[in-house]
Amino acid sequence: MPEHEIELSHFFAWARSKAYAEFDRRMKADPTLDPNWLFSDIMQELLDNYRAMPAELRAAKDIIAMPVPPSD
Repeated sequence: MPEHEIELSHFFAWARSKAYAEFDRRMKADPTLDPNWLFSDIMQELLDNYRAMPAELRAAKDIIAMPVPPSD
């Protein structure tokens, strides 16, 4: 698998549970938000945060093992 695909896989594994939790929090706070734009904004924020992490932390195996929050 090419390096950038591995990096992208790590990002999505790291961001998945964070994105859903943040999406739920913001939609409950303001149900008038557009869900598509909101999710896109959240993912962009998470990508920026992920890129700001040290490379060693981003590559750590335990970063992927975050549990997915239960659905309501």
